[in-house]
Amino acid sequence: MEAIRADAGIFIQAPVEQVWEVLTCFETWPQWARHVREVRKQPQGWQFVVQRVSLMDQVWVARHISIQSLGRLVWESIPQAQHNAQTQGWIQLEPTVGGTHLQMHLEAGPDFPSRLLNQFANLWTALFTEPEKHLGGFLQDLKRHVETVTVPVLELAHPAEAA
Repeated sequence: MEAIRADAGIFIQAPVEQVWEVLTCFETWPQWARHVREVRKQPQGWQFVVQRVSLMDQVWVARHISIQSLGRLVWESIPQAQHNAQTQGWIQLEPTVGGTHLQMHLEAGPDFPSRLLNQFANLWTALFTEPEKHLGGFLQDLKRHVETVTVPVLELAHPAEAA
């Protein structure tokens, strides 16, 4: 499966709880992640449609295999689901002074019914993609959304004190 392997991390000026809430609300990803076209709940997991620089969108259906509240999400593709990519990876959140450090690991590869298409996709990926750049872009989108769009609950609790 492994055509790409990427690791990236980012500091987000928000509490772990806020980052976790945004990150695990998958259906909202297309609203803030520029390359995520669509996320739909499926009976067996979540279907992600991601715009790529390749000839077609990448589509995969993933299920979480481990969620530890407010901290770690591990996922993998569902092999029998209809898709053209397999993925697996994890996201780890750690509280730090002033916010949250997020670390993400991703492995992905093509999953077409044809061996020839899979070989072509692997070659295309090797020549024309930059996995760390795309993963970093996703994390930058998340950071921007959490830090600028999401209003912390504490600020809403006492609006009169802010005046």
